[in-house]
Amino acid sequence: MTDRHPGNTPSATRSGQGVVDRMFDRLEVLAHHHPLAVLAVALLLAGLSVWVTAQHLTFNTSRQDLISPSQQFHQLFQDYRKSFEDFDGMIVVVEGDRPRPMRGFAEALVTQLQTRQELFSEIYYKVDTDYFRDKALLYLDPGEIRELGDKLESHHDFLARVNRSPGLNTLLESINREISAGMVGSLMTDFLGTAGEAEKDDTADLNMLIALVKQMAAHLNAADAEYRSPWSAFLHEEENALQEDGYLVSGDGRLLFVLLNPVETAGDFAGSKNSIELIRRMIEKLKPQFPQVQVGLTGGEVIASDEMHTTMTDAQKASELALIGVSILFVLCYREVRKPLLAVFSLVLGLAWSMGYTTLSVGHLNIMSVVFTTILIGLGIDFGIHILGRYREERRNGLDAFNAMRETLQKTGRGNLAGAITTAIAFGAMAFTDFIGIAELGVIAAGGILLCFVAMVLVLPACITLEERWLKPKYVKRSYVDLRENLLERFYAHHYVIIFASLAVLLASGWVSQSLRFDYNLLNMQAPGIEAVRYEMKILEHAQRASWNAAFISNSRDAARSKYEQLKTMTSVGKVESLFEAVPQDQPEKIKLIADYAPEIDDYRVASTDETFSLEAVAATMKKIRFKLRRKEKNGPTDTVAEASQWVARFQQDLEKTDASTAIERLSAFSQTLFVDYRDRIADLKASAHPSPVELDDLPRDLKKRFVSDDGRYLTLVYPSINIWEREEMETFLGEMRRIDPHVTGNAVHMYESSRLMIDGYIRGGIFALLAIFTYLLVSLRNLNTTMLVLVPTLAGAVLTLGLMDLFGVNFNMANLVILPLILGIGVVDGVHIVHRYRETPEQGGNVISKSTGMSVVLTSLTTIIGFGSLMVAEHQGVYSVGQVLSLGVGSCLITSVTLLPALMKLYHAHGWRI
Repeated sequence: MTDRHPGNTPSATRSGQGVVDRMFDRLEVLAHHHPLAVLAVALLLAGLSVWVTAQHLTFNTSRQDLISPSQQFHQLFQDYRKSFEDFDGMIVVVEGDRPRPMRGFAEALVTQLQTRQELFSEIYYKVDTDYFRDKALLYLDPGEIRELGDKLESHHDFLARVNRSPGLNTLLESINREISAGMVGSLMTDFLGTAGEAEKDDTADLNMLIALVKQMAAHLNAADAEYRSPWSAFLHEEENALQEDGYLVSGDGRLLFVLLNPVETAGDFAGSKNSIELIRRMIEKLKPQFPQVQVGLTGGEVIASDEMHTTMTDAQKASELALIGVSILFVLCYREVRKPLLAVFSLVLGLAWSMGYTTLSVGHLNIMSVVFTTILIGLGIDFGIHILGRYREERRNGLDAFNAMRETLQKTGRGNLAGAITTAIAFGAMAFTDFIGIAELGVIAAGGILLCFVAMVLVLPACITLEERWLKPKYVKRSYVDLRENLLERFYAHHYVIIFASLAVLLASGWVSQSLRFDYNLLNMQAPGIEAVRYEMKILEHAQRASWNAAFISNSRDAARSKYEQLKTMTSVGKVESLFEAVPQDQPEKIKLIADYAPEIDDYRVASTDETFSLEAVAATMKKIRFKLRRKEKNGPTDTVAEASQWVARFQQDLEKTDASTAIERLSAFSQTLFVDYRDRIADLKASAHPSPVELDDLPRDLKKRFVSDDGRYLTLVYPSINIWEREEMETFLGEMRRIDPHVTGNAVHMYESSRLMIDGYIRGGIFALLAIFTYLLVSLRNLNTTMLVLVPTLAGAVLTLGLMDLFGVNFNMANLVILPLILGIGVVDGVHIVHRYRETPEQGGNVISKSTGMSVVLTSLTTIIGFGSLMVAEHQGVYSVGQVLSLGVGSCLITSVTLLPALMKLYHAHGWRI
């Protein structure tokens, strides 16, 4: 049984059909006569595709997987990673201003991490300092050693008093005497603190007194106050207790680092997701025990993991919104529900097939190709829109269901097929680039577009056939159609005005687009406030290092030392990590200098028991010190004297407010802690008075393992002093590094080269696609003028897009470069459909925008904008920018498709030029 009407047989059913016409004719016959079989097979394939995808599709999250193995920079980086641990991929940052809780948190966390060695191949957070205990003075300059030795001799009496009767009373009384002599700062700062020059005036440097009184006040006011040594460290300008104990800390001591080398979780959505989630759970569990610290997780691996997780979440949310939004717009525009939903159903089947195709052809998704479903929703529905629009037009013109669909497929089929092929070419051209991430996206998207096209020309007609048979809908030509045609006809009658106005806008867009720039900073693409990015920026601020660095690998010790010496002179270098950092220079000269002062140091004998603490004596001595500081202020006040006077006055006030028993208990305990620390420091000084040379071969094992590979190669890590997240500064840094060694590697080099390769891949892919599309159109249309007309929406739309990007303050970045192939595909599809519709009846010379084709172009553009615009709900700023730029691009192609292209076609028709 058939419902065709012989009197309404369209011209396409006559003899003389081409191959393409016959193909579409047979598809319609198949869909019309066997719709249930078509649906059954389509559903079966979709089910198999979903099953195959669930069982076998994996996710490559490492950026290294996006690079071709043939690239030299990638080979160098892989070799580096095989030989040395990756301690920049995962960094736990403990932030605080109190060393004790920072140390406690780090030790507690490491203790837990060490129980999960299946997830971490190495943990590096502390260096064994026992080896360096007797070598501390070797790390001073010769001038600093002389200055220290001279002051030890000149302040022999002061130290002798403190050593004979160690205690807070004796110390304060000795300081009181030194103030009188104007010598306290010289001794306490330079011997027991900084190595800088002492002040030579009468006020002297009172930093030691200030530090001591601060600690006295803190312990007087709180029994659990954290002890900070007023003695300062021997070898540093400021005390850094964590660094003295071998912990990895920032220069200002505010950040403590635990470096981890994770075991990657292959095929996981978020790279080393298991490791990352475990650490974060451990951190959250430990935080309540250490409320004084803040802790975060960062590093290249963590940033990539968080980015992948955010991107996956955003892509899923965008896909759902796109599908819902497209469906709603479809229904509103067609003023019915069934047929738009049938088109969406066909699209869903096409998406399922595409997932199966992806699994069989590539086998995995990466951080770039993971958004392909959103792309297919935005583009795949376009085929259905053109079919439904033309089908409704043919039905309203009196054709029955069979002949209306046959006419639809044969007339829109050519445009849809050309659109599918050109869009597939636009994506497929990317498969020939050297950037694997782009190539895989090209392969997946190209195949997916073609499968969505097949679903629309086969499944959708079968669904419509069943609807027509079962529900028998009625079609009535709307009166507003004629009104729309009249209005548009009047508009396009002014085609010269439209052409010149369009050219003016395009020239302006091209001019303002010169200010567009490319944002290379990957941190700007991340979700705002993401923990890994926040702590990456803190590391940059406090530690002169980042998770990105340059790595030099040397085959010999001499070569490594030569590079190390050159790197220390580079202006872009902030920090160099190497074994040679642990080996002081001029050791024979220093050992000889130290030997001259060793007898003085050897004579130090600190009594084993402390003096009896006396609160009255402390109060009396502090009163004397305050009196002398006031006299110094009158003679010539300085900032140091004023600060010391203020702290002494504050302590006296606190002492008056505290009951005697509490004050005695707390200050006595502080005195004991103070002189336990003093004995340790004197012991360290005596041990360092007879140092043995520091030898590379004798350095601690964990330090050597970090910088020497099993095959005897040496590693030197270089961290920039500039922000290499900015392209210009990155190029400056790498330029200096490559002058030392052209084969320098490291994640900074890998990131720079891979981003350059990615940009080149998009540009080359765009050029290849444009050439291939032009060739295809020229062959299929067989006319150069027609081919150029078809390309108008693409070329003009691209220029207009640049102008709109400048207007909205949008710049290109590593994510939104995907606009290049998409603009090519979308613009060409619009042009193909409009030109094909004109060629059906060229003798009429009327506009085609008022026909179903024009309305379909508008609707497909709007649905595509919804599809891509849904990406703007993303937290990931890279994904957001993709949606933003593509929405601008699609909108630009739409504007030029319904203005400039029809006006040019009117011009062609008026002059009798062939289209």
